[in-house]
Amino acid sequence: EEEAKLVLPSGEEVKLKKDNSSIVVSDDQKIIVDDEVLIDISEQKHVDEVIKMNEVIIPYGKKSQIVLDDGTKVWLNAGSRLAFPSRFTGKIREVFLEGEAYFEVEEVPGQLFLVNAGDITAKVLGTRFDISAYAEDSEVTAVLLEGCIALSDNLSKALVKKETILESGQKASFNKDIRTVAVNMEKDAAFYIAWTEGWFRFYQENLTTVLKKLERYYKVETEFSSPYDSNDLITGKLDLKDSIEDVMKVLA
Repeated sequence: EEEAKLVLPSGEEVKLKKDNSSIVVSDDQKIIVDDEVLIDISEQKHVDEVIKMNEVIIPYGKKSQIVLDDGTKVWLNAGSRLAFPSRFTGKIREVFLEGEAYFEVEEVPGQLFLVNAGDITAKVLGTRFDISAYAEDSEVTAVLLEGCIALSDNLSKALVKKETILESGQKASFNKDIRTVAVNMEKDAAFYIAWTEGWFRFYQENLTTVLKKLERYYKVETEFSSPYDSNDLITGKLDLKDSIEDVMKVLA
């Protein structure tokens, strides 16, 4: 069974024992995992070692909460990984995401925050947003709850990359195949971060989308015994504290 783990710049791997682990990079340059001091970064002698990336790897069926060096909070969903430095230096704060995460970015004057999420990059100052960039999905989506973010295509060859600016309450869907972004207003953008509090909330979603989220969260696979009418849309909420059996009964 794949395990949740933190991989340090040295290559050392630390297992994350809880299904919902907590990682904090503290002010005094220590990494604290589930309330236990794991490593004292300040004792590292070489600056280049300090700014190398740590990586949190969260398999399906688990989650993690991370507090970065600048105070930015990150909730990492099941089947995701996040690479981040022990401390931010220079004018750009940069992390790398595969999967889904909800960010509450601390505003630091003169320091941009970049999320590299596979096909796209999200550029922000201080804001709250969710980004879903699973490798197997045909789209990358970003939902903005507060502030402003600028999205750009990582594969664009243009000298000046075209940016899509999102405003609060908007959702951007980036199609990986045709490299285009569609932007829509969301009836309730908070639906998209309900997973951080143990809920899935849906508004007019098709069953395939709902089941894909449940597969990742519970580490299960689903299959249809007969074709399903994708025009049937689902609205409501599911309590993720329940077992997958109970959740499927509610869905039924």
